[in-house]
Amino acid sequence: MKNIYYIYHEPDILKYKNCNNVAKKVLTTRVEKFFPNITHFDKREKESQGSYTLICFDLASPLFDEDALKISLNHIDDLQENIKAVQVGLVGGTSVKYICKLEETFEVNNIKNLETVEFSFTSQFIYSTQLNLYKLKRQKIFKYLIDKFENIQTSPIKEFLEWCSTDEGIREVLSYGEDVELIEHKKCPYCDCSESSYTSDVSLHPVIGFLTAKSKYYPRCNKCGLIYLRYTFPDNELYKIYDTYETEIDVRETTISNITSQNTSHYENYIASFDYIEKSNLDIKSMLDIGCGRCQFVTLARDTFKNAKIKGIDFDIPLEFIDELNQNNIELERVNFLSNLSQEKEKYDLITMWEVIEHIPISQLKKTIEDVLNLLSDDGVFIISTPNFDDEYCKLFDFWSSMPIHHLSVFSEKWLSSFFNDLDAEVIGVMHESVAFKHENGWASYASEFSRTSTDIASSKIFAQLIHNEELLNSFNDSRRVNAKGSEIIMVLQCQK
Repeated sequence: MKNIYYIYHEPDILKYKNCNNVAKKVLTTRVEKFFPNITHFDKREKESQGSYTLICFDLASPLFDEDALKISLNHIDDLQENIKAVQVGLVGGTSVKYICKLEETFEVNNIKNLETVEFSFTSQFIYSTQLNLYKLKRQKIFKYLIDKFENIQTSPIKEFLEWCSTDEGIREVLSYGEDVELIEHKKCPYCDCSESSYTSDVSLHPVIGFLTAKSKYYPRCNKCGLIYLRYTFPDNELYKIYDTYETEIDVRETTISNITSQNTSHYENYIASFDYIEKSNLDIKSMLDIGCGRCQFVTLARDTFKNAKIKGIDFDIPLEFIDELNQNNIELERVNFLSNLSQEKEKYDLITMWEVIEHIPISQLKKTIEDVLNLLSDDGVFIISTPNFDDEYCKLFDFWSSMPIHHLSVFSEKWLSSFFNDLDAEVIGVMHESVAFKHENGWASYASEFSRTSTDIASSKIFAQLIHNEELLNSFNDSRRVNAKGSEIIMVLQCQK
């Protein structure tokens, strides 16, 4: 291979906590290891004669597939000059941005206008994961792994992916860059059954990436049906998960002064609860939102329950939100609600937990829910929402398994109904919403690029087209609601009388 040069594209998101420097070091180390004869484009001699090949790396994908790149360089060498090639079918985050074969006088600025061909590979079908660094959570894991296992930088990518599929690799990924001794659950943490099974038909991958289709981390109890995370943080160290890497950049840019369906994941869940409360003629004079996060629900609730006392609690709440919402008569408190709920003195007409219970250790779930029920007024209602494994929409795009580390359990409507009944809580209402069907740049669009099989990719593209058409999307969601379908279940509960 002669006259081969490289450049790299550096996305702004890598500037967070200097991840760009780590990525740059890994990328250049891999280039020197596997392609010692190629040089950076800046070092190309002006008097160089003849055509040349230019590789553009994405700095957010420093763990490139060295074998696929060697094959691609051989393929492009057989093509005519002034043509661009992209790699498809590789594990996310292991492809280069593009490869070009250019004549000597070609202006690099015009590469975007070149005819593009595809070089096809199959590693995503085998491993089905994501290694790119466009999510802060993946940046944290990446920096931790590179720091602890320096040999990753010079290891063949398939060797690294196989390691991510081992018990050691799974534990290291799920430790989330923290110095913790993970707990391995060899039995169901709820019913103590030792028999479980794993879902084998993985299509997509978790948001944190690195875990592969071969990784086993969400067993389902063969007795009670609970899906639980195999390795978890100790209960007293769970707070370490919710650090500065937890909230992605685009979410941070969402303000509480402009809450819409497009910028708020569970907006439709909130609206469904307001509709239920209105139709049920419930008089809400006081409300507590547990796990209020970025305060979208309490902000919308203030507009809905204008004279109610509204309070939100969570482990961490942005300080700027506390100052702003206090002025709007919304009380916010940073508190460990897993241990402090029993100290609450007030009674509430409405208590909510939006996408919270899946984050609570099973060992503490019963006590936490009992504390919540004790805080309800005589006719008060408790509303929860969580992914519902019983529903096919939750299985679509592997939505149910998308958040290991954070989601300690994946519930089903059947399991929850039995659990609440044992606590003398009556389910008086059930609704269904689906965060996956909101806008075209969401789950369907992502799955159309990174799903495991051609069938999954085609199906995802069809869904993405449907979502792109607002009229079709609205009609689809109306039909879904009528048929009580959706990736998240919303349950309304009261204490049995």
